[in-house]
Amino acid sequence: MLKSPGGEKAGEIREFLRGAGYTAEELTRRFHNTDPPIPGTPRWFRIEAETESDSLSDALVRWFFLGTLPAVPEAVPTELRSSFMDFGVLDDSGRPTVQWVPFGSDWIVSDRWVDKSDPDPNFPEDPVIGVGPAAVHLHRFTTRESAATVLDLGCGGGVQTLDLLDTANRVVASDLSRRALDFARFNLAFNRPDDVERVEFLCGDGLAPVEDRTFPKIICNPPFILTPSAPVSVASEELLDGLCRRFIRDGAQRLDEGGVLQMILEWVEIEGTSWQDRIATWLKDLSCDAWLLHANHQAPISYVETRVRELDPLGAEDDLGSRFRNWVQYFRSNQVSAIHGGLLWLRKRTPGRNWIRFEDLEGEMAGPSSTEVLDLLRRFDLLDPGHSANPSSDLADPWNERVLELPLRVAQPIRRQTGETIGGDGARSAFVRLDIGSGFRRTVTVDPEIAEFLMRFDGSQPARDVIDGFVRHAGGPEAEIRKEVGRVSRLLFEKGFLTDA
Repeated sequence: MLKSPGGEKAGEIREFLRGAGYTAEELTRRFHNTDPPIPGTPRWFRIEAETESDSLSDALVRWFFLGTLPAVPEAVPTELRSSFMDFGVLDDSGRPTVQWVPFGSDWIVSDRWVDKSDPDPNFPEDPVIGVGPAAVHLHRFTTRESAATVLDLGCGGGVQTLDLLDTANRVVASDLSRRALDFARFNLAFNRPDDVERVEFLCGDGLAPVEDRTFPKIICNPPFILTPSAPVSVASEELLDGLCRRFIRDGAQRLDEGGVLQMILEWVEIEGTSWQDRIATWLKDLSCDAWLLHANHQAPISYVETRVRELDPLGAEDDLGSRFRNWVQYFRSNQVSAIHGGLLWLRKRTPGRNWIRFEDLEGEMAGPSSTEVLDLLRRFDLLDPGHSANPSSDLADPWNERVLELPLRVAQPIRRQTGETIGGDGARSAFVRLDIGSGFRRTVTVDPEIAEFLMRFDGSQPARDVIDGFVRHAGGPEAEIRKEVGRVSRLLFEKGFLTDA
């Protein structure tokens, strides 16, 4: 059982971990990311082979990243090993009981991956998941506005809770699992002992624990793996993506006016219906603006192939073949044609007509992206007909009156790469790939002529005049050219390559 350390002792341990090089920066440098490898995978064996020295860093990686004994346990001072046992992160024999992984400036405790070949694998019924790709992507996507009280819905071990303390006065952390809340309390006490009183922990299903309270911000990393059977911390008992739908619709009702919900999720596409139409029904009548960043999609059998082994270290009791076949049949019987993943942003806005945007994630969330995400959202508001100076403008138009009057200029810095494609007939076509952003990196590929047109925007005149000047000198049918140039200009503004700032 985990035992929260006192503030002074926690500070000493944090300094030790930092001094030993057991940090997010060092793990990323050595192993490319901070995702603990699943036992028995090539990455697990590689890291094991690379951590055979008698260094403190290697001992800590073995213990808390791989979940095995250090090659040289004596590398860790006796007093420190005793403290680890007192905390409950090592058992009396010195074996790790948890994963303890650095994330940002914190260290997150969660259940360790368990090897089914262990004599006593000791699987918990409701395993607590630690820092993985979903937590990282949501962390990078989350905007950093200050707020009075923020809800971390489905907080798990508290990864997002700790992050939210940097901008919120108070955080309400809720989860269905009492065990997950115990892990979250430990992580809070260890990493932010001075902030313990700023977090309220609630246990219950979905929004039920907060009753009729509303919030300026809700963050949600739900158990979204789309499987017919798994622990509650990994997947829901609701059919397919029903839990994500419920959290979105219930969460929207718990937002203050102007409040924001941000969420990472997976959803299915059903045969005969586009996924966009299906998600639009989830968002209907919520009085919310919505932006869904579509990050990936897979065929059902490919999804199962990717996910099927992830359940082994979480306590799956069936054999791999049966699990694979049952999972594929689950999708087939429910007419699932594809599985999609992405990031959702919702904002409660009761007056006026709400906008909904579905956008492919062309680029990557390479780091914290708050400033860039907020700037893009400001642009979407400018392009929305409800904010336009011309009430007759429509989102289907290539441009709208308000933005056409702005003196736009090329944003900086833009990275530019040229290349060419060769068609089946041997014809060569040149292209220019433009890249912008540091945390949220966006890319767009255009013809060389469009790349040169982009450079005409220097902030000295309204966008309308720049477009008119290009059309007059381009030659050809003006109406057709104006429509295409307007469309491309809007795209470049939406993605941040043109700025009015």
